[in-house]
Amino acid sequence: MKKDQLFGRVSDEEAARIADEYPTGDIKHRDRIFREIERRVEDTSASVDEVSGVESYRSRIWGKVLSAAAVFVLVAGAAAGGGYLLLRNGRAGVPVAEFSEISSSVTEVETTEEDTTEEDTTEEQLTKEDLIAKIKNRDYDAYDQLSIKYHTTVNCGASCEHSEARRDRITGNESLIKVWTHTAEYYKDLDDEIIAESGGIDKLAETITKNEMFMYKDLYICVYSDTSSPGPDQYEAFDRSRCDFDKPNIFCDLYSEYIINDDLDNFEVQDITTNVEFIGRDCTQLVMTSDYVLPPAYKDAPITDPSPAQDVTGQGVQKQTLTLTVDNETGFILAAKLVYGENYEEFTVEEILFNEDAALPEDAGYIKNRIAGCIPNCEETAAYDLSQLDE
Repeated sequence: MKKDQLFGRVSDEEAARIADEYPTGDIKHRDRIFREIERRVEDTSASVDEVSGVESYRSRIWGKVLSAAAVFVLVAGAAAGGGYLLLRNGRAGVPVAEFSEISSSVTEVETTEEDTTEEDTTEEQLTKEDLIAKIKNRDYDAYDQLSIKYHTTVNCGASCEHSEARRDRITGNESLIKVWTHTAEYYKDLDDEIIAESGGIDKLAETITKNEMFMYKDLYICVYSDTSSPGPDQYEAFDRSRCDFDKPNIFCDLYSEYIINDDLDNFEVQDITTNVEFIGRDCTQLVMTSDYVLPPAYKDAPITDPSPAQDVTGQGVQKQTLTLTVDNETGFILAAKLVYGENYEEFTVEEILFNEDAALPEDAGYIKNRIAGCIPNCEETAAYDLSQLDE
């Protein structure tokens, strides 16, 4: 009805004149007009009743799942040697009469908006506290399904873990697949006898070790495979409540979680970069530094240093740099790089999928087929009741 009253009697000539005097603006101009309209509506909405229209050293969790099979001693060494030791831890109701005034005021803003001062830009940037709060408020439970592919590199590239974590909150099932590879550099300090028995360092460097972990109903099942082992793959089974990777969920083993669980307040912010795109997601990059000293027992692995740092090794206080790429929507750390001296370690998410797009954990049929050709790693596993896979 209002539309008819306003425009129903406009002649073609008058319409052409209006079109010439008020040509279509560009997108930026349109958006500024919209923001000004929003602001004015907010200013008047209160009176309108209705609108119509240094801490102690700690080993990684990686080694825990490997304790049952002696054949994986080398992999357990990979888990403990290096790694993250230092960070142990549109509205209606705008009066038509105001539109020309709004357009005029927005035009004035347009001429000065590009002259935004450095002070204005700084005010809009996230602070360290904002980013830390976003990271710590991450919520894996916000998604019914979630799958994350990632890789972690430690020992200056000598060891690499390629993994995929999947979680389905609807069924409660989870899975975590980990594949380890190592360069010849990783094996150089092994006992000569072990190297000889394994066919030499170059042969060891070709070894690929894989753990496939399934949290299905009340079961925890892990299949161990090692390309250097001539025998069949082994599997382990026990009650899920004993599984470290189920506390609180499968994502607790991500490298980023170790960073989050540490006291990030020990780090000083050096740079914050907004509008960073990473794997197609809008992110913020945070660069921080802190001091550390090398603990006597781990010459190549720094630990987070309290304030002030105490030089217990006589090697001097050194600087470490931590770079984080944080997903603006979820607060998840999608990439991290820690550099300390000549050493470094990296964590990189390759793919993250949510809800209907996410990859689901493997079902009972897949798990049964996977362990069909395996042998139990011990008598306890052999006797464990796996009947839930048949339900």
